[in-house]
Amino acid sequence: MEPPPGVTSSFPPPPHYYRLYASDETSLPPPALPADGAGITCMYGRSTVEVLPTLDVPLVDPAQPDFNHTAALKKLNQSLLYSFLELVDTLLFAPSQTSQKTKDIETILYNMHHLYNTFRPHQARQTLLVMLEDQIARRAMCLLLVDVGADVDLGEVEQLA
Repeated sequence: MEPPPGVTSSFPPPPHYYRLYASDETSLPPPALPADGAGITCMYGRSTVEVLPTLDVPLVDPAQPDFNHTAALKKLNQSLLYSFLELVDTLLFAPSQTSQKTKDIETILYNMHHLYNTFRPHQARQTLLVMLEDQIARRAMCLLLVDVGADVDLGEVEQLA
């Protein structure tokens, strides 16, 4: 069977840059460095270095060396509840003064959100550790099943001999 006219092969030729790569790793060209020195993702153009925005009215300072996130979040939660009760009280007796109470609640919520965001890298590390431990446990179980299966097979071979 003869190929149709104009067709030289069934697959297209490789791209022109295939000549840059050889079997040894020393011939590979190094990847280009980012222009500004910071890591930038290719797809979205966002910086890989995440910087938390500063708070306008900081109620807490997580940069302290002995800072306790749990205690600070409990204090902020109690302050939020107290501020909410004050807002309800203000709504009942002086509805014109609610703007200051809502600003107080907004500030507390911003600070709580900031604390949650400072805790995210720790949460990501812990999640990764749990995933890795799960993988290790599954692989150990697979190895155990292979060992048990190999012992059973060897036992059957010895019985036949």
